[in-house]
Amino acid sequence: MRPAEFQKVVRRLPKAPVPFPYRKDDFALRLLASAAGGGRTVRDLRRSPFSRLLSRSRVKEVLRRRGAGRVDALDFGLSEARGKPAFTLTWGQWGHTSRQHWSRGYHQMARRGLNLVVQLNLPADHVRDYRRLVKPGKSHPFLWDFHPVAEDGELTLAWARVDLDLDSREALVEELQSDWAREAGLALRYGYCPDEVKGDPRKVDTYLRYALAPLADIWAEATLAAVIWLLRGPLRMKEVFYYDYETGHLIKNGCPRHSDTTGPRSLYTDLPKKFCFQRGQGGPRFLDRTFETALREVFREKDRIFWRLPSPGEPANHEHAGCRPVV
Repeated sequence: MRPAEFQKVVRRLPKAPVPFPYRKDDFALRLLASAAGGGRTVRDLRRSPFSRLLSRSRVKEVLRRRGAGRVDALDFGLSEARGKPAFTLTWGQWGHTSRQHWSRGYHQMARRGLNLVVQLNLPADHVRDYRRLVKPGKSHPFLWDFHPVAEDGELTLAWARVDLDLDSREALVEELQSDWAREAGLALRYGYCPDEVKGDPRKVDTYLRYALAPLADIWAEATLAAVIWLLRGPLRMKEVFYYDYETGHLIKNGCPRHSDTTGPRSLYTDLPKKFCFQRGQGGPRFLDRTFETALREVFREKDRIFWRLPSPGEPANHEHAGCRPVV
């Protein structure tokens, strides 16, 4: 995005920090609530692009209570926040508008400009446990502060970068990442204690194995759920796209396919499939000019594979102009 468009996006954002309680599989209830709207039969939902969500255990509980008739958004309403990790959401930016200071390889973006960053921050009670058990020094051992993390006292568990076009109402999720979960996972796997840690190594191990583990298990789905809520809600985006692994690799790196610099493959394969994104050729129209210029040498028409989130009332196997299904 250009700075002027980015500022327009910022004006639409809710005032941060935004409370975001989240429990595993909440995303399925959120998507089905949107798909059901004011009322839809369960049979119709089974024929929709969101049918795979009906097999989730928490969704089955809803259907058992309601029977096999009609359901609406209220039926899939989320349960009380009590007992859920109480994350907060904040916003940031990433990228650069200057040719001199912008690099596709460093910024990992399809086009020069700014990305909106959605930051998923640790719950306050978790932060208290972290400080008590780990006793961090001046810096936090699992936080990379040169990445687009929150400021003003929030500790970012994970973040997502999104490019937007307000005119076409299209959004592209460019990256999801959790430095905190990754670095903590490495410390646990290899049994080392980062230099910044002042706490007893046994207590640090307790933090990694028991306090952090439940959040590390859900950070990716919680972050993507937050992004979809923001895009489909306050920002009113009509189309939401997500990189296929190979597409993201070619666009963000412009280097040979065997070079593993894009990030965990599961974040660009299993995660979008879990959220019922559909894989197809095409992608956001606002990238067309980029494809025709800077990426011409590394990006071919047949490589333009993206994941696309179906619209709430869309029928199954619907062929959309922005993303033609691939076999």
